[in-house]
Amino acid sequence: MEPRHIIWIVYALACACYAALALRAASRMQGMEFYRPAGLELRLPWVALLAHVTLLGQDFHNVSGMRFGFAQALTLFTALGVLFFLLEERYVRIHVMRPMVFGAAAVALPLPLWFNGVVLPVGHPLLKAHLWLAMVAYAIVGIAAVHAVMMVVVDRGLHRKSLERPHPVNPLRAVLQRNAPALVPLEHLLFRMLFVGFVVLSIALALGVVVAEGAGMGGLRVDHKTVFSVLAWATLLGLLLGRWLGGWRGRTAVRWTLWGFLMLSLAYVGSRFVAEAILHRLG
Repeated sequence: MEPRHIIWIVYALACACYAALALRAASRMQGMEFYRPAGLELRLPWVALLAHVTLLGQDFHNVSGMRFGFAQALTLFTALGVLFFLLEERYVRIHVMRPMVFGAAAVALPLPLWFNGVVLPVGHPLLKAHLWLAMVAYAIVGIAAVHAVMMVVVDRGLHRKSLERPHPVNPLRAVLQRNAPALVPLEHLLFRMLFVGFVVLSIALALGVVVAEGAGMGGLRVDHKTVFSVLAWATLLGLLLGRWLGGWRGRTAVRWTLWGFLMLSLAYVGSRFVAEAILHRLG
């Protein structure tokens, strides 16, 4: 059997694991008062994640440099998302996010098979570290954005108290409210992730400056990636300072988190998606 056939089989098995986990969680949440995964549902995600990371490393590696594109970025984003989720799930009741997290991973994982991206000649180790850290920062802030959306869902559920009303409620809303995590621990997780994402993004930008200076460019090149990255960095800094000095929380934290994620998306994924998935198809 050829190596590429083995790779396709691993892709198929990993995607099938993720899809089965997402469907299983969605099915059990509809039929149970309170859903808690057990047995194979706790072990299988780690097997799928191991295959996910292996495929990710194989796709990024190239003899001429480092392969990069929106598909690779989304694959890394979902791999880190699954990892953070599995670690958090041990301490915070976030089982309700299983269908979304595993479903997104099942969709994003095979994208590099169709969208190859471009090979960047990254001979300098600092440049490679800059690119990796930039994508990791995007992934961490993206995971924080998912938590922010979940905070909105939980907050609305607490205010509406739909399950206490005599008339029928939306089944999906009822499932989310039954299995929703507590708002305060979710908010604490949000700011921990934002702080980590801010630190990683700061290091990535600093390495970018060092590499640009070493290449005789006189600093970072002023293009859309630099502008949106700096705007995202400033947004995260403003949010963390607002939290520290003004006790920002709730909807204010959610808005700033989503704006920061949008800035990073425009910097790292949006342009590559337009180039690879739209302009390439039209061309």
